[in-house]
Amino acid sequence: VTTMYQCLIDATGAPDCGAQTPSTNCITITVTPTGTWTGIVSTDWFNAGNWCGGVPTSVTDATIPGGVNNFPVIGAPGAICKSLIIGSNASLTISTSDNLDIYGDWTNDGTFSNGTGSVSFVAGIAQSINGATSSAFNNLTIFNTSATGVTLNTPASVGGILTLTDGYVYTTTNVLTLTNTASATSGLAASYIIGPIIKQGASDFVFPVGKGTKWARLGIFTITASSDFRAEYFNSQYVNITSLVNPIEVVSGLEYWVLDRVAGAGNADVRLYWEDATWSQILECTPNGDLSVAHFTAGAWN
Repeated sequence: VTTMYQCLIDATGAPDCGAQTPSTNCITITVTPTGTWTGIVSTDWFNAGNWCGGVPTSVTDATIPGGVNNFPVIGAPGAICKSLIIGSNASLTISTSDNLDIYGDWTNDGTFSNGTGSVSFVAGIAQSINGATSSAFNNLTIFNTSATGVTLNTPASVGGILTLTDGYVYTTTNVLTLTNTASATSGLAASYIIGPIIKQGASDFVFPVGKGTKWARLGIFTITASSDFRAEYFNSQYVNITSLVNPIEVVSGLEYWVLDRVAGAGNADVRLYWEDATWSQILECTPNGDLSVAHFTAGAWN
């Protein structure tokens, strides 16, 4: 909501607005920006009467403020907007298996209920996930054709399917968590997670991780008990390559993965992938060859 002041002409013929506050010669005009949810008619996202300026499009920000009588519910296909802003004490619900396409940023300061629905980030510009409230997505699709991708500025989770089609997802301490009901595509050269990602549960899982322009997956299998595992890939030399024990002679100075069990007591078999043998300088991987997988723990490699 934007507040403006309309100045009236005083007795001398000059504008009189005082200190830009309502006065005898100054009235307040409140303007509601296009794309602001009013909820005057119903909870239907697609009813133009519920929006100032009509139903949002790919170039219209959708702002949902608190304090309205009805909050929006997406119950049919075709919901889109540029940036989405869910205000404090406001809510947005996807009540069916339909999709909301986001062409800008996502900000959740209120409540988001995804149900069995999906959210897709589909822009050709940098996008971000923000807000005071962590967003719990059901299905989340990344189709960002920019060089920048999607950045998590607040933690988020996925309970359905994470689909990586195009574009990177940047995480830090703001981690993307896949719950025990979630699954994910394993990424591809043009789309993966840059930063840590957590997987909960006891199901086999391949982390779609990478760094820079290097996609390098990591898999966990035959997990013995439900646990939370956090994985991240680094396209650089590990800090310690000298504490070597027989029969390890040389540690790669090009890349490494970090895999931590951050909750639970399950053990897992670990599988490492290389997508580019030339980049990784892996020349052969026969059963009796020289290549080994090593784990650095308690000050030593094993």
